[in-house]
This record gives sequence, structure tokens and C-alpha cells, in this order.
Amino acid sequence: MKPLVSILIPVYNRENLVAQTIESALSQTYKNIEIIIVDNCSTDNTWEVLETYSKSDERIKIFKNLTNLGPVRNWIRCIEECSGEYSNFLYSDDTIHENFIDITLGILNKSKKIGFVRTKITDRDKNLQVEKIISNKKEEKMSSSHYIYKKITGQGSLPNSPVCCLFRTKDLQKNLIIDVPNKYNLDFNFFGAGNDLLMHLLTAVDYPYVVYTERTFAGLKGHEGSFTTTNDLAKYYFIAKQFFCKKHNFIILYFLLYVYKLIFGLPKTKNL
Repeated sequence: MKPLVSILIPVYNRENLVAQTIESALSQTYKNIEIIIVDNCSTDNTWEVLETYSKSDERIKIFKNLTNLGPVRNWIRCIEECSGEYSNFLYSDDTIHENFIDITLGILNKSKKIGFVRTKITDRDKNLQVEKIISNKKEEKMSSSHYIYKKITGQGSLPNSPVCCLFRTKDLQKNLIIDVPNKYNLDFNFFGAGNDLLMHLLTAVDYPYVVYTERTFAGLKGHEGSFTTTNDLAKYYFIAKQFFCKKHNFIILYFLLYVYKLIFGLPKTKNL
């Protein structure tokens, strides 16, 4: 029997955007899915939209928090409610291509040595226009050590967003953390910045390889009200990198980050 894949949609006040996100989940060519949607106590009509969809397809399971838990705790609630062996986080203003699960699962299910599969990302503009051409480029298997080095040093285009990734659910359960210790009073639950990066790094360190493919994509939408377009999150990612390096005794990488901070201070832009 084909493994169950959970598509996890945490949502807050997205009455005008979440429908397209749900439609992209429902359009998957891989059919053995469940769609777990947790409303983080929205104050608009998001819940009414979710109720309509839940009545139309039994694979959609909706939940509502009694109070707003903050983004990361709501992500964790999604994981707690899911039953799939594999999971994809699909944020409520983003989409995945119809063959996203088919392709990423086909790769990840081949080998227990692969930590996760990530795809290219296509940015959507305010008119929801997305790139339609899917590349035939074969998968690139990258050693986890190389991936970690590139992420820590900021080399290459490797998004932090889990929207473009398929994970084993057990790894999300283990590696999605709420709080990152720091002396700057930064609340890592408030944005989820840094937590998403650690989700990748902490998973990668447990496996020999990660895989990138351009044969499908995730579409991210920048818009007014989006955390990633309205906030300066670089310092969260910087501290998350230091936390990871210290936790796993990557002394040289930690030292490079420490020297960077001594010379330049904490980053003040989105790019490290």
C-alpha cells in the first residue's frame, strides 16, 4: 500500500488566500494524502472557508485553537494531528505543483539515507502568476555535510521554507523546536524564523544525504502582512545557526559566525 502523506496547513486570518492553498493540495496526482489544517484562532472568516472545504473532501481534517498559540506552536499542533509517514508543511498563502508529492515521495521513499527532498521555489506576484515550466533536470544528491556548510555560510540559493520540502514525519516531530536560547530576548515562536532553518539542519545532520529536484516546485507568495516580507528576520537565522553549530560541535563554523558577530554585530538585513 502506498504510504500516507500529510499536507500540513497552519493558518491564521487567510480568508482570501487559503482556498488556493487548499486547492493545490487537493490537486495532487498522488492521492493517498490527508490535509491537516489548524486555524490559529483566526478573527476573520477563515474558519468558514475551512468548514466548506472539509465537507467537500474527507481527506481534509480541520482543527481550531481556542487561543492563538503563535506560529511555531501551531505548526506543532499540525504535526500532532497528522497520521502520515511523510509530511509537507504548506503555508496558507503558498501552493505546491500538482506533482509535488508524487515526485518528492518517489525520491525520498527510495532510500533511508536521504533526509529530505527539496524542490525549486517559484515566487508568485500579487496577481498569483507562477512559472508554469517544469524542468527535466535530474535530481542532485548533496551530502548533508555540504548542505550544512552551505546553509551556515549562506552560499547558494537554499530556501529555509519547509513548503518546498518533503520530510519524514518522525523527523519533524523530533526537529521542530519552539525556543532557541539567546540573550537578546528574541521570541522564536513569534515568527518561526530560525525554527524553519533548524528543521532542515537538525534533520540533515542525521542523514548522509539530502536531495534537490527541479522537476516540480512550490510557489511562495509575497504580500502585505506576510512575515517574510514585512519583517527583518536575519538576526533570528543568525542565532539559529550559532545554536546549531554549538549543539553539534561544529567548532570551525561556530567560530566563523562568532567572528562575524564581533566584527559586524548581528545582521540587520535579510541576507547574511
